[in-house]
Amino acid sequence: MTQRDGNLQTKHEEIANSLTHGIGLILAIIAFIVFSNWQGNESEILSLIVYGSTLFLLYTASTLYHSVKTPKLKKVFQILDHSAIYLFIAGCYTPVMFKIGNHDAMVVLTIVWSMALLGVYMKTFHLEKTKTFSLVLYLLMGWLAVVMIKSIMIVLPIGALIWLFAGGLAYTLGVFFYVKDGILWFHTVWHLFVLAGSWCHFHMIIFYTV
Repeated sequence: MTQRDGNLQTKHEEIANSLTHGIGLILAIIAFIVFSNWQGNESEILSLIVYGSTLFLLYTASTLYHSVKTPKLKKVFQILDHSAIYLFIAGCYTPVMFKIGNHDAMVVLTIVWSMALLGVYMKTFHLEKTKTFSLVLYLLMGWLAVVMIKSIMIVLPIGALIWLFAGGLAYTLGVFFYVKDGILWFHTVWHLFVLAGSWCHFHMIIFYTV
């Protein structure tokens, strides 16, 4: 494994990073169009719009961050990119918790969105001091769903659970490459894990929660 000189991604890495999440952006746009025309009750449509919006934001921010070269713009999109992860995690919770629909689900959803807003605040005003904090918060938000496992098992079939945990596992395994992205191409590998996790959760949401 080749260690990169410095923290900046190489030109070829950034091209790969832009392409991988550019593909994700195209798929997110298609998904958002589908969600916008979804025929269902108001809570289903609202939850899908929230999820679709955060999915679109995630891949837009990441693609722009890895595409631009101007230092000031890159810093702005870095903040947006990292903040979008928090919002996307909360967005993924929204259709599932709406599907469960009980008091505990709404409490968990409120907690997750509060954590997301805290993460956005920290990224916006304390970007350079939040790497460890961010990693812990990302993982904590992602796996908080475990506290609702009984309700999830009652409301959703086993297939949904498989896709839910497959997505969580993909993101969690990808974190290894995210924290080690000083090694050449590891950040691109992280992007591939994000794509895999996104696909798993998209499949779960579209086929099992609405």
